[in-house]
Amino acid sequence: MDPYVKIQELLSTYMEVLNEKELLEAQIKDLKDEISKHLIDSGSKKIGFENLGVVQMTEPTTIVSYDKKKIEAIKDAALRDGDIHTAQAIEAAKTTDVRQGSLRIVKSK
Repeated sequence: MDPYVKIQELLSTYMEVLNEKELLEAQIKDLKDEISKHLIDSGSKKIGFENLGVVQMTEPTTIVSYDKKKIEAIKDAALRDGDIHTAQAIEAAKTTDVRQGSLRIVKSK
């Protein structure tokens, strides 16, 4: 079979499954919203159900992130200004993860 035709068939199936997934995700969100409302109304933060699982309201958290380009600019400025210790500390705090390439699919509008 022609690879182009096979990819087109697979992409068509993928889009159908993606549409089903989006519908299911909307249902999941609605169910979670309703469960949250009833949990709050119950006055409990956590309820366990045998053979089903646990529902729990978690406390709000704050996530902190930094703009990579701005941090690199600060490091570069520190180097230009002779502040080698700050530049080295910023560089030492940097972590790098390599991500494997993956297939990207963009849905037509």
